[in-house]
Amino acid sequence: MKVSSVLYTVAVVAAAPLALALTAFLSGLWQAEPRDRFAREEELGI
Repeated sequence: MKVSSVLYTVAVVAAAPLALALTAFLSGLWQAEPRDRFAREEELGI
């Protein structure tokens, strides 16, 4: 019983940063979607 609770805790601790990273990545994709390529190149000075 104790081993399973330790494994569960480790899994939760390991999954939290991955979930945050995935959320940030998807949020960045969602925000970048409406912008067209020309506007992005203009910002970069290309």
